[in-house]
Amino acid sequence: MQNIREKQMWFIDFLYEEDVIYSFEYDDYNKDTLIKEAESRIYHAYGANKNDEGADKGWFRKVNSFSLENWKQAKFLHEDNNGEDWLENYPETNRITQHFKNIIGCNDIRPRFYILDANTSVPEHTDQNTQCGINIILSDDPGPVRFKMAGEFFYKTALLNVSETHDVPAWPGQDRLLLKISIMDVDFRTAKEKLKNDYRNRC
Repeated sequence: MQNIREKQMWFIDFLYEEDVIYSFEYDDYNKDTLIKEAESRIYHAYGANKNDEGADKGWFRKVNSFSLENWKQAKFLHEDNNGEDWLENYPETNRITQHFKNIIGCNDIRPRFYILDANTSVPEHTDQNTQCGINIILSDDPGPVRFKMAGEFFYKTALLNVSETHDVPAWPGQDRLLLKISIMDVDFRTAKEKLKNDYRNRC
């Protein structure tokens, strides 16, 4: 009799590039100005608590909260009395954010800058309360993003399906600086089609 194990079939749901990332040409911004705005911000270590709304429980297998000192972010919360975190005080960041808001037709869009120290990594996760996001890499020679079950992808500007598990492997050289525009209320596939339609209309 044929061994039962030889009859077993294992099915794995692989993801494809089209499911997780849409890389596209975008050069309608002043990179030097955007870097200056990024460098003028105050950064805080990325951290989360397992009781946060929408928190990825995968972060909290062994701890109730964490802080990643190598992965820092600067949000625009409009809370600082001196205007340090007011989006309107950063005209190039604000213009880019409004540009993509108009194309995608979303109501809840949140820009923030990230710095990942060189030669360090970000562990596997999904983005909290975020359906997708546009990343604009501002550093030279950036490393890839890696999606579980889909692989590694290099890009300069891309829409990412951050609701899927992903990480950032360590990469030598300089710190990884990027502007991330988090889209909270439009899913990846819809946002991708809106970006593609905009490109077709301009061609």
